[in-house]
Amino acid sequence: MDKNSSDLQAADFSALPSQDALPQLMLGLCDFLDRRLVAVANYQDLLADELEGKSGLAGYSAKSRDLSLEMHKAVQDVAALLEDTRKVFEPLQLLPLLQGSASKFRKVLPPGFSLEVQVPEGINILGEAFQLQGMLAEMWEMLQHECPGGDWHIQARKIELTQQLRAGLNLSCPNGHYVLLGILRAKVQIEQLLQGQTLLDCLDAKLPLPFSLPQVLRWAGIAASHSGVVLLNQQDFAMGLGLLLPQLPEAQAKSGSTVAWDGAEALGKTILLVDDEDMIWDVISAMLQELGYQVLLAENGQEAVEIYRRNPGQIDLVLLDMIMPTMSGAEAFFLLKTIDPGVKVLLSSGYVSEDEIQEVLNAGAVGFLRKPYRMADLARKIRNILAGD
Repeated sequence: MDKNSSDLQAADFSALPSQDALPQLMLGLCDFLDRRLVAVANYQDLLADELEGKSGLAGYSAKSRDLSLEMHKAVQDVAALLEDTRKVFEPLQLLPLLQGSASKFRKVLPPGFSLEVQVPEGINILGEAFQLQGMLAEMWEMLQHECPGGDWHIQARKIELTQQLRAGLNLSCPNGHYVLLGILRAKVQIEQLLQGQTLLDCLDAKLPLPFSLPQVLRWAGIAASHSGVVLLNQQDFAMGLGLLLPQLPEAQAKSGSTVAWDGAEALGKTILLVDDEDMIWDVISAMLQELGYQVLLAENGQEAVEIYRRNPGQIDLVLLDMIMPTMSGAEAFFLLKTIDPGVKVLLSSGYVSEDEIQEVLNAGAVGFLRKPYRMADLARKIRNILAGD
């Protein structure tokens, strides 16, 4: 597909990364179709005025409008079903989330260039960490493809979304407290994104965009599932991309579902994080470090066994993925048990049989978390294991 095309029929959907992306893609597609169907109904209202007194043509126009409204309702119903993707949403501290993203982004930044994180502490949102970081990673890759190198920063600001600002950005979300975050060129201020357009508005206007239609729809779907929008400057998208998301009220951020605590329990504790997905490394390690843990990293079971052997008595917990190349989590677990029969291993995976999990649990693993899991659930599980609960 021509990357500048905005023709839905020409879209190549074969490049989607996995089935996990489909709910967000479909939610974005629903939003896109919803906007188009509303526009069609509005045009048909204008046409009805022109056809007044011409009963035959006016009747066809009215039937066409009714069909558009039926399709509009069907699209809204599908979108409502897709809102189930929020089931793993939780309060997230924005700073460690974006620090984890920056760690990943710096790996592909050419030598001599920088990426700084300029995010105040105490900003919280409601969301799904892996989903958001995956979208930010795709945005970063696109920006580096279109304008490689340079100095960049990740910024976030609290803003008050007013009626005037909503009208300027053509937003349907309610007034209130929001968070504006962006991946921006070093000299660009994040407020400049508020002078741009939403991603779907750019698509509606058939502006040339440097990414594919499936990518646009999926980003829009992820943002919509978080009750937000993707923003860019339609005159110069190379300045950066942004997200506008609702700010989580302070009272809710401090509720029992948040991952934050005073950190005293984590002091002196070391966790070996074993996973072949670098996104897991970045998100989880940043969160654990924010909570006060020391974190060691291994990208497969064999490396985990070697690290554990080299650090006798120094590792308090192993967070072990079950599905990895070179050596699986189950194989690594039994080797770790030969090194240290008292090793504490917390298993995690999204695609593994119950029988395999149960076998390792019966052999002494201290617990299991199925991906995708909530950051708060992981934090509590680790705290309880290390406390001996």
